[in-house]
Amino acid sequence: METLTSAQDRPDGSGGGRVYLWAALFVVAAVIAFAVWKYRSGTGDCGVHASASIVTRDAPTSRALNVTTDMLMLRNEDGDTWRDVVVTASGYQRLGAQGNQPSGPYSLPPAKLHDKGGLYAIEMNDFEKIDGGSRWVSLTMTPELFTVKATVNGKSCSVEVTPSQK
Repeated sequence: METLTSAQDRPDGSGGGRVYLWAALFVVAAVIAFAVWKYRSGTGDCGVHASASIVTRDAPTSRALNVTTDMLMLRNEDGDTWRDVVVTASGYQRLGAQGNQPSGPYSLPPAKLHDKGGLYAIEMNDFEKIDGGSRWVSLTMTPELFTVKATVNGKSCSVEVTPSQK
């Protein structure tokens, strides 16, 4: 009598499909593992998370400290340090009878950005029009959106932040 060593050795061929089934399952698992790794290391969450509040010049704290402009309080919500930070503001301006008009983008000069342990206190009047010229005027302008671009863990990322009013 002859001894068969595996299912593939059987004369009728039964049981040989199990090897192919396991090989197919292994390939599918490898493809899924690669896709998950690629998503997490590629274009997934970049790591920039921020919150923002506007402290108006009319707030009791501002009055007590003689602050004459609105202040942006920007907080780094990440555990990692931001590098090469660029902050851009946009909103609207009140133009008399014309009502509210889009302000266009205003950028903060890098020299005006000071990290105090993940908190940035920024005077809105320090923002400058991107195409040159004018500065943000808190008396007639209201911010609606801030874009924060930074390098975190070697990746260049950005996030849009809608401020709350204080």
